[in-house]
Amino acid sequence: SPFLRTQQTATLLAAPFSCTISFDDRLGADKANNDMVEVIREHCSATLIIVGHMPTIAVVAAQLLQLPSVTLDVPPGTAIGMRWVSRQRMLVDLLWMIPPYLVSSR
Repeated sequence: SPFLRTQQTATLLAAPFSCTISFDDRLGADKANNDMVEVIREHCSATLIIVGHMPTIAVVAAQLLQLPSVTLDVPPGTAIGMRWVSRQRMLVDLLWMIPPYLVSSR
């Protein structure tokens, strides 16, 4: 997302992997779910860390898991790990979901 808080989160997540960070206005909180799916489709040959907003991120995760009628309960700040099963079909496996309360230092 182009918003400051998500940029800060992306920077923290990307640091251990020394990966390049790019921001895309189509991932903003005010954008449609299809915009995020299109960004993922454009980059499906790469390993991605996507930082977005609720409820869009939960809807897109459900779409990638081929569960469009399921509502995922994804608290703000949750990290979701997925692995490509078929990049051509945009299909992923859910590996893990880590809500912020599990990693909070407070």
